Amino acid sequence: MQEHDMRMVVDKRDGEGILQVGPKVTAIVSCMTDGDRPFAREAILSAVHQTVPIPVHIYVQHSNDWIDAMVQGLPHISVRRIPLAPLAAVRNLGVEEAETEYVAFLDGDDIWMPGKIERQLEVIEQTGAGLVGTDHVLVRADGVRFGFSTAGNLPMPSAWLVRRSAMLRYPFINTVAEDGDWWLRTRNTIDKRRIPEFLIEYRVRPHSLSSASSGKRRKEIACRLGAYPVLREVLLGFTWLVHHVSRRDQYVWHDRIGA
Repeated sequence: MQEHDMRMVVDKRDGEGILQVGPKVTAIVSCMTDGDRPFAREAILSAVHQTVPIPVHIYVQHSNDWIDAMVQGLPHISVRRIPLAPLAAVRNLGVEEAETEYVAFLDGDDIWMPGKIERQLEVIEQTGAGLVGTDHVLVRADGVRFGFSTAGNLPMPSAWLVRRSAMLRYPFINTVAEDGDWWLRTRNTIDKRRIPEFLIEYRVRPHSLSSASSGKRRKEIACRLGAYPVLREVLLGFTWLVHHVSRRDQYVWHDRIGA
């Protein structure tokens, strides 16, 4: 057990130090369609191999016949079989079933960078914020990078680390862009902080459950352009420059947000 996973508290009754050991974050991983199958193990491993050990709750359809073999032998894994449902409902269920102070969402085709959760825990506990997000790298279905996203207005859900109490108070609503809707509804109630570092890889592929909003459709267009090597280099260079000049630890507010 790593040192930062232990918390020392004082029992007010007798002043004795009591060692409390346990995770502070639950990973909520959604793998609800067979389309996630080629990418799910890499996503799950990115959660299992975080520098802070955390429980990983994976949500799949009742009919799923491949997840058990995929996660066999991995530590801290729990598979939940449920009927096919919108991502908002899956994430809400994950929040309800978690028992930790914080939750972190991960789509079954995205990847967390090593140290993501530890870095976010540092910021959320230093600032007292309700949510800490990160920037992300855009990758194609085959894993090739084609751009950098600042996520200066709204981070992808796979980049969120959020207080469970905030999600219980403001659950997702089943809309086309449930993350943007949540962002708008909590504008004046949840303090949100940004880590301007690329701590996730967001996989852009058409027809995924999370590709319905206008912002995600724009990413699909950029992904198609990135299939051409010259254009891919242009996209990488331009988006890196935009990120470099827009680094800040706060999100820029817009009345209309499309993730």
